[in-house]
Amino acid sequence: MDIDLSGIKKSMTQDEAIKEFWEPIGMADFQSDSFDRDGFWAIAMSYGEPDSAIFLGEKIDAISDDLLSFSEYGVNYDPMGENSGDEKFESIQKEDRLILCSHPESDPSQDCDIFVMIKN
Repeated sequence: MDIDLSGIKKSMTQDEAIKEFWEPIGMADFQSDSFDRDGFWAIAMSYGEPDSAIFLGEKIDAISDDLLSFSEYGVNYDPMGENSGDEKFESIQKEDRLILCSHPESDPSQDCDIFVMIKN
């Protein structure tokens, strides 16, 4: 694995995650079933808005290496396995989360993947 998710120490509930990532842009109902499992999640942010929430796995050891591999776009998260590359971009640790910049030329808060841990 190229990303060490063990840096994520704090967990949040499903309700807290939905409120933080979806309500600010009015998508809470659209994604009301997101974060329905305990474990690690990746939230893709595009242009500063949540784009998708993808379940990675309950435990770090159970997450496939392919889900956390290098990508030509800079983020080390490539769920489709279509963007293999060799550029590694440093992740940002912020408030017990891992943040990876999806496009190195843009603002990390605009285009990034945020890794969080859900505990219901």
